[in-house]
Amino acid sequence: MGGRYSARLAWSLWVLAILLLPGVVLQISLNWAGPMDIPFAVGFVAVQLGAATTGAIISSRLPGNAVGWIFLAMGLLLELLFAVGAYAELGIDLGYGSLLPGSGVAAWIGSWIFIPAAFGLPMFLLLLFPDGHFISKRWRLAGWVLGVTVAFAAAAKAFVPGRIQPGLENPLAPGGVAGEVFQVLDSVTDALALPAFALAVAGLAVRLWRSRGVERQQLKWFTYSAALVGLGLGTGIFIPGGWAADLAFLVGLLALAGLPVAAGIAILRYRLYDIDVIVNRTLVYGSLT
Repeated sequence: MGGRYSARLAWSLWVLAILLLPGVVLQISLNWAGPMDIPFAVGFVAVQLGAATTGAIISSRLPGNAVGWIFLAMGLLLELLFAVGAYAELGIDLGYGSLLPGSGVAAWIGSWIFIPAAFGLPMFLLLLFPDGHFISKRWRLAGWVLGVTVAFAAAAKAFVPGRIQPGLENPLAPGGVAGEVFQVLDSVTDALALPAFALAVAGLAVRLWRSRGVERQQLKWFTYSAALVGLGLGTGIFIPGGWAADLAFLVGLLALAGLPVAAGIAILRYRLYDIDVIVNRTLVYGSLT
């Protein structure tokens, strides 16, 4: 793929991401609970737009690096997830189906597209960062296994019998034995989600352990940001509900918004060695806290 063509494609996809933003904002507004939601709303928009923008920048400058295209695809799919969610909610839940044809299709798309958007692409990001290649042939095989798992998981969500939206059963779910097969497949892939993600994290850890020089600095940027995301979101999920859980989740969400920026700095090598100062200051402030 030529550099000029790649740049045009990358920025065309970025424009598409911008066009999907009203759908994202609409989905957030439909589930608005008050002023306390403002930081979360900003965080969600920043995550999606940040991923798409970083992906467009990297892909236009380094079209051979798969990481840029992964970020761009993540941003687009996450925005599409929010947009079809808003369309389906307006058409089905709020009774505007006569004005919004295809709201059932939108709900069906939303029932499975989150699998590649929120699980599949992030796992490949962990395996391919920073140069867009697997560590070795064995890890390429692991990538194929993860890819097949994600594909089966998305297919299971797309065709499993059951309700995909309040008042709407899956219109494409088969009956009989085929439906039971998809139910089993859905249960199996759900059980494999955590081990699959752990495998992707292990791939990043192995790459960091083997890295030297510039690549090590690049990985420091990425792993530092990813660690903040995991700490914030993990704490928000596992501690009891309340303001502490909300605060932890917000920290994780904002760190997630910063992850594409950190990745862009690492890959484009802008002020690459500043990460050592940032990590040291974080450790000092953390110990004082």
